[in-house]
Amino acid sequence: MPDEALNDALANNAALGGGMIALLVLVGLWSVIWKAIALWKAARNGSKPWYIVMLILNTVGILEIIYIFVISKKTEMTQGTPQAPQVPPTQAPPAPQA
Repeated sequence: MPDEALNDALANNAALGGGMIALLVLVGLWSVIWKAIALWKAARNGSKPWYIVMLILNTVGILEIIYIFVISKKTEMTQGTPQAPQVPPTQAPPAPQA
């Protein structure tokens, strides 16, 4: 009788462990996707400190989501779209007289 109880307990824990592994895989994928997007945006915006912090810390996507939807929007608004430098028009040299 005690062996049956032990076997049942082990079987229940094994089923629970399989669910936990699936949950960890899903959380890992969630985190990697958000981290990749946030690192790409930080690199494009030239935000080296944010890039380093997000690369080192694992916040399960929370810091990355904040960067994508709050910080990078502020950076894009302040930087605006890059424009070509304004070059004054040049005058053609006078034609040589013959």
